[in-house]
This record gives sequence, C-alpha cells and structure tokens, in this order.
Amino acid sequence: MKRILFFVLLFCISCSSENPYECITAFDCPDNKICKNGFCVDPEAGNTGDTGNSGNTGNTGDTGNTGNTGDTGDSGDSGNTGVEPVCGNEAVETGEDCDLGFAKNGDPYCDYGLTEPCKVCDEYCKEKDGLNHYCGDGIIQRADCTGFENCVKTIGITDEACDPADNPKCLADCSSLKLPPRIFVKSTATGANNGTNWTDAYADLQRALDNARKIISEATAEEVEIWVAGGTYKPSFAAGKYSLRLRGTSGWYGAALRVTIGGTIVHDGLTLASGTESGWYNFTVESGQSVDITYTATGTWPEHPWFEVRTDHDGVGAAYFATLSGQATPQPFGNRHKSFSLVNNTKVYGGFLGTETDISERKLSGDAGHTSAHTVIISGDNASYNVFRHNGNGVNSTAVLDGVTISGGNANPERVSYWLRYDGEGMISGIYQCSDYSGCWPSDDVHVAGPQWMYSRGAAMA
Repeated sequence: MKRILFFVLLFCISCSSENPYECITAFDCPDNKICKNGFCVDPEAGNTGDTGNSGNTGNTGDTGNTGNTGDTGDSGDSGNTGVEPVCGNEAVETGEDCDLGFAKNGDPYCDYGLTEPCKVCDEYCKEKDGLNHYCGDGIIQRADCTGFENCVKTIGITDEACDPADNPKCLADCSSLKLPPRIFVKSTATGANNGTNWTDAYADLQRALDNARKIISEATAEEVEIWVAGGTYKPSFAAGKYSLRLRGTSGWYGAALRVTIGGTIVHDGLTLASGTESGWYNFTVESGQSVDITYTATGTWPEHPWFEVRTDHDGVGAAYFATLSGQATPQPFGNRHKSFSLVNNTKVYGGFLGTETDISERKLSGDAGHTSAHTVIISGDNASYNVFRHNGNGVNSTAVLDGVTISGGNANPERVSYWLRYDGEGMISGIYQCSDYSGCWPSDDVHVAGPQWMYSRGAAMA
C-alpha cells in the first residue's frame, strides 16, 4: 500500500513541472505570454486555437505542447492577431477592407494629381469611391488653408497658391497668380524707350498709356500696371483714331484748313461753301506724335468756318474739340488741347526711384525714406486746358491713378463773342451771343449744369 502512494506522488510532481505556467491574469505569465484558460500560452497558438475546432481540443491536451494543433485555426475568420481588430493601425484585419492609418482613413480624396476613378478608405476601414483632386479642379489644396477660401487641407504635396478653374488669373501650374504686364516710365531713362524695364523705360507717360490701351484692346492681358519714377511728365496727344468736320457760316468768304500730324501734313486746303457742312476727314495719331490743325481766312468777323474734332474715325467717337465762328483769328487746335487720358483695367503708380522690383518698395509723401526723387508730378505746364480728360471715352473705376501730383492745368477760356451749348449727343442745344464785339462770358441764366459750353477758341469738353 505504501508503494502505490509513493508512485502517485512522483507522477504528479512530474506532471506539474512539464505543464505551462498556471495563471489568473497575464501578469502571472512570463513576457510574451498571455493567460488563457488558466495557463500561460503563446498568443499566436492560443488565439488561433480559439477560432479553430482543433485548437480548442489542444487546450485540453495533457500537455501544453499539444496546443500547437491549433494551427489549423488559420482557416478561421479571426486572423492572426491576438486582439480585436483596430481600424487605424495600418493593418488590414478581420472585417476590414483597408486600413491606411488614423491620419489617412476618412480622407475622401484620391492621391493628388490622379484624374482616374479610385477607391479610398473611410473612417471605418471600408472602401468607397474617392474624389479626385489635382491642379485645375477648382479647389486649392494646401497643408494649411488659413487665409484661403475654397481650400482643402492636403498633406504630402506642394502647396497650391490658387487654381485656374477657380481664378482665371492663376497660372496653369497653380503656383501663383499671373502678374499683370508692367510698363516702366522714367523721365531720365536713356535706354531703348520701350517700357520693358527701368533701364529701357519710356520717358513719356503718354507712350506708356498708349501701350496699355493697345494691350487691353488686343486682349493680350486683362490688366496692366504702369510704374512711374519721380520726375515731371507733361501731356501729349493720345495715340488713336480721330476725325474732323467743318461747317460754314453765313457770309463766309473762304478758308483753307490744314491738319499736320507729327510734322507731316495729312489734310490740306480743306474748304467748303457758306452754310454747308463737310463730311468727316479721318486721321490717325501714333504714340508721341504732335497734332496741329490750323487755317487761314480771307474774310472778317464773323465770316469764318468752324470745325470739330472727335475721337475715332467717321465722327463716331466722343467730342474732343470745337472752334466756333466769332473771332478774327480763331485759335488753332494744338498744344492747348493736349491732355492725358487714363485707360480702363490699368493702374498707374507713382512714388518710385527707378530701381524697385516690388510695389511695396515705393515711397509716397509721408513714408519713411521718401525724398523729392520719388515725387511724380503730372503737369499741364499752365498750357493745357485739362491735364486729364475723359469726356465720353468710357473710363471707369478700373482705371487707377495713385501716388502722383497733378498740377499746371489752365482751363480758363478767353472772353469770346459766341457760346454754343452742346447736349449729350453732341448737338447744339443753346446759343449765346455777346451784346458787343468785346467778348463776354455766358450769363448765369444760360450757363447751367450739363454738357460743357463750347467757345470759339477751343474749350475742351471735360
């Protein structure tokens, strides 16, 4: 009887030393072991055993080694991990279609630049159709959208500054807005006089305005900037098309009218019979050219014709000038009628020295570092009736003049014998005649608000 008890005792001791560690929680197990059914086992073996039928029987084996048969559990749905699936750990686990990690799951956009359909991974690790995003999709993509409208936060790309589908002023590669063409003006420039840079800047502001008008009219650009260095700039005749018409007065004996453009006579000996009206005589002024319209008469007051000048050919443009009967020596059309005219979609900026590369570098009066060399003066030289003149030419708020001083205009007409008032269509709507030949101003009862009164010595319609 004693021998039997001794044998049983030895058997139990042997059994205990060969079995896996017993445990209540994983803290009772060595490293890399988990507590399963009261024993410390390998995570892979134990967990996959849970899902495979053969794995379960392995747990009931006499020894822990038999648990290895749980490998057949690979055919189960639980996968190879030892915990519940976690969406966001960048591992595709049971029940997941995808897993790109917490940072990318839920991003609705395909890879940047891809225009073909694609799939993306949502916040539940399920695939769905993605949205394409690329330069030209109408949305700005940036890592930080602060200060940007119509912007989507996108990581791992070069930031877009704009998008041409959203803003037509954006470059095709979304890198920046298109800079408007820049025309440079500097009175002391001695270069090529083409306005392309400070060295080759135009010396005449009118040439720059003429160039801007051409750029806008030909749709080469949507807007233009003109940078003007310090100096004094005087008006000249704007480049463009003009037309001239004569009208005879009662008792007219005869006159010969001459049109000279840039020193070249383009019309000469223009005459017409008393009480008649000529057709339109067209002429074209190139940038920087002078304009003179003169005539001589054989009669005495009031036996002269009068003429009017309009912008564009065939009299279709705005009234520019008219001289009326009533003076023995009517004033010709010339230097007194020079004036600047701004151009739509064009910004004229003064305040430059003539070396700057950014508009923020210019200095206006009151700015630190401003000197007289920054000051831009646009002067009529006390000769021009109007330093700037925009009657009927359609100039609007897109034409900007900034950082300049305007001076030297002389809009006071001389006393004359006849005044004619024009309506908005350029037709005479009122006539005022002085009581004597000494000349006078229109009286208050006829000189009223509205289209400008015209006088025999060429007052401009401003």
